[in-house]
Amino acid sequence: MTTPIERTERAVRHRPQLAEFATDPVAVTAATSFALCAVVAIFDVRIGFNTLSIKDEGYLWYGAQRVLAGEWPVLDFRSYDPGRYLWSAAWQRFLGDGIVALRTAAWIFGAVGLTAGLLALRRVIRTIPGLVAAAVVLITWMVPRHKRFDCVLPMAAVLGAVRLIERRDPASHIVAGIVAGLIAFFGRNHGLYLAIGMTAIVWFIAPPERGAFRRGFAQLTAGALIGYLPMFLLWVVFPRYLPAFLALNADVVARGTNAHLPIPWPWLGGNPKSVVLGTLLVVAPLTYGITAVHLLRRRRSLHGPYDALRLATTAIGFPYLHHAFDRAEPLHFFQASAPFLLLIITYAVTAWHRRERRVVAIAVLGALVAVTLFLPLTRWELYRYVVSPESFRTATVGTDELMVNDRAVKTLRLFERVEEIAGGDAVLVTTNYPSAYAIMQKRAPVYDTYMFWKRTKRQQAEILRQLESNGARWALVMSERKLRRTNRLLYQHLNNNWERVAIEGLPVRGALFQDPS
Repeated sequence: MTTPIERTERAVRHRPQLAEFATDPVAVTAATSFALCAVVAIFDVRIGFNTLSIKDEGYLWYGAQRVLAGEWPVLDFRSYDPGRYLWSAAWQRFLGDGIVALRTAAWIFGAVGLTAGLLALRRVIRTIPGLVAAAVVLITWMVPRHKRFDCVLPMAAVLGAVRLIERRDPASHIVAGIVAGLIAFFGRNHGLYLAIGMTAIVWFIAPPERGAFRRGFAQLTAGALIGYLPMFLLWVVFPRYLPAFLALNADVVARGTNAHLPIPWPWLGGNPKSVVLGTLLVVAPLTYGITAVHLLRRRRSLHGPYDALRLATTAIGFPYLHHAFDRAEPLHFFQASAPFLLLIITYAVTAWHRRERRVVAIAVLGALVAVTLFLPLTRWELYRYVVSPESFRTATVGTDELMVNDRAVKTLRLFERVEEIAGGDAVLVTTNYPSAYAIMQKRAPVYDTYMFWKRTKRQQAEILRQLESNGARWALVMSERKLRRTNRLLYQHLNNNWERVAIEGLPVRGALFQDPS
């Protein structure tokens, strides 16, 4: 038992360490980021398992489970790029393979990315309350939850770009390249966007002397190759990995990355949220464009953190507009929004520091808060639960207890019944319900667990071969119409050669098939 004097002496000894922590900008920023994310995550991880979770979040969840089982993304199952699966599986090894553990891993990654974004903003925001306010806005835009990786990766890129602009030495070029290469390991589309954005920055800051841009670009490229080393190692260790990677990319290029939607230009009218989204799709490129023109006019006279942050957010953010326009709906805009938000906050804070422009700052910040409350906040399951708790009930999702809506309860009960009927047999679930495999703790009998896209005859023949070789005896078809449209040969095979089995809870257009052999 310690005496009061000993406790006082211990406090005095630790006081310098606490004081040092309080004055360390990186430590304070990281603490702010992780604390805020932890507060939100405590409530968020157990709220909601909607249609988007059953389909898209399940794509990440199932993949992380397969990594825990010793399989590899892209090589053994269709997936995003490996980084996010390896990160999720690493945390799930300690936290369990359930959906709560997956969401926790995504939140930890989100806190890391948010820290990078706040470190970039510290160049113009010096106070803790200001950082907290900025963090709250950025967190609100970090939806959907399974795309939290994509929401925060651009923040890390902006920080790397700012350091490059400020230092302009070989080391900063290489570090910026490493950041871009490592981010590409989490998403090759990010790698493409950052290749454009970082190259533009290298050109912009290159001295007028001959060969300066080539040297900077070479250093950036060297760093990118270093950052992408994990992927190169996979290609070397697994001889089939590179062919699988190229085949996956060829398929994506052939069909596109997303189901395109018409751009909701604000002058076309529509519901309020469409008008707000359309306005953002106009304001974002205009803001980037005006900023770029202004910076180009002052290319040789840029100085200070304000200019560095404007250049970094504009160069990094502009290529990401492709993602926002590729499927013009709110969730895709949110994923591409981080550089735009950082730029808007930079403009607003800088205007606030000038007394004559504070009215402009208030107007910009007011508009940002209003849009944040109206658009991204309402897409949170946590928000929906707070607004309408009576529409949620407790349900078991895999090994976790979540609060979900009635529609999700029906789907989860259907998965439970199929699991009981199938026993230990392999089950095919179509068209895009990979969460069923994660919930039932079953390995998919086919490589492609997300049959949303139309497949060629050759691809469908391969699916049928995999079904046979993996001994699949059951097929849960959530929508016969969709399967018939995307995989006609597969549907015909099931409909003509397998038997239909009656089961309670099937969707109106769904069916359960059993192989009679």
